[in-house]
Amino acid sequence: MRGGSIEENRPAGQLVAMFQTSDVDNNANANQTFTYTLENILMKDYPFDVVGNELRTTRSLDFEKESFWKIFIRSTDSGGLHMTKSFRIVVVDGNDPPDAVRIIGPNYIPENSVHGTFVSELVADDE
Repeated sequence: MRGGSIEENRPAGQLVAMFQTSDVDNNANANQTFTYTLENILMKDYPFDVVGNELRTTRSLDFEKESFWKIFIRSTDSGGLHMTKSFRIVVVDGNDPPDAVRIIGPNYIPENSVHGTFVSELVADDE
């Protein structure tokens, strides 16, 4: 597998990795072809799909929810023989926008206060 990481918050359809299979029979059968499938998918909204020999995303990934995924890929040769191997896909943390702004302090100002009087402090929360 070449690749194996994806930046979070990217749209669906992103290329994550490409698969290549070595087969000891390949010299005897120069026309050997391989198909790749995902195995052991245990969730409904699985974020990956195999297209040809490419692993692509089916939705945006969020580092704060899942920083990596363990996937199982089955490689099947043209004779129907197969093997399954696990891979670790790393989700790379990106710069997320702030998700909240809060006011800290009294949040009022007395009448006739001078210019520059402290009213409150604004704080932004960022995951």
